[in-house]
Amino acid sequence: MRRLWDLRETLLFGAATGVLLCGVVAASAGAPAPARWAWTAATAMGLVYSTVTIAAALARRQPSVDVIAWTALVGALLVDEPLAGAVVAVMLFTGGAL
Repeated sequence: MRRLWDLRETLLFGAATGVLLCGVVAASAGAPAPARWAWTAATAMGLVYSTVTIAAALARRQPSVDVIAWTALVGALLVDEPLAGAVVAVMLFTGGAL
């Protein structure tokens, strides 16, 4: 279990990238609704993760640049651009995976 916890950011990166690509395949196949759902799911993954990291940083009284990603993710959902949110989520998880 500890090993999974240590790999969480890499696993989240893989999951978000996979969901993003599923949306691309769906959109390419002419199925925009499943594509939007996939991209919204990837965006939600990033939003939950960044919310948790921001809360942890606040508890430690440390600044966090995840606020920028959180704002971008919320903004993407508010303006109905789930693809943009999914890309931001993958970018967010890329930083953790490195």
